[in-house]
Amino acid sequence: MNARTLLPVLAPLAPAATVTARLPAAFAKIARRLDVEALTLEGELAAMAEQVLAKTSSRSVLGVMNEFARMADSYRWTEDHIDVAELSLWLAQRGLEDRDRRPHRSPAQIDPELEAAICRLRKDHPRSGDHGSLSDEGGARSFSG
Repeated sequence: MNARTLLPVLAPLAPAATVTARLPAAFAKIARRLDVEALTLEGELAAMAEQVLAKTSSRSVLGVMNEFARMADSYRWTEDHIDVAELSLWLAQRGLEDRDRRPHRSPAQIDPELEAAICRLRKDHPRSGDHGSLSDEGGARSFSG
C-alpha cells in the first residue's frame, strides 16, 4: 500500500523471497484496471525499481491496513475463489467511507414494538422517573417529592 494514496495492492506472499519483485506487476495490473494513464503508470513503475520492506511508523497507514484486512476478511466469506487483483480493486473502490459497524442483529435486542412503546411513554411523561427535586426553602436545602 502506498502511504500517500492508500491504494491497496495485494499479491500472494508465496514464494516470499520474490514478493517484492512481484509487487510492480501487481500494481500495474490494478493501475490498468483503474485506467491510470500509460505515462503515469510508467513513471510509477520506474519509481518502484527498488523496493524495501520495513515497519511503518505511521499510525494512519497501520489503521488503514487493519481496516482493509477486516474488509478483506468479510470479502473472503462471500467469494468462492479469491483473485488478489480483484480483491485489491474491491478494496480500492470501497475506500474508507464511514460504515455502520453495529451488528445487524443482537440476541439481547429489545423487540422494536416494545422499544417504540417505551419511547412514546418517555415522550408523553418526561418527568416520570423524577423522584423529587432539591429546593432551597427557608435557608435549608431539603428534598421534596
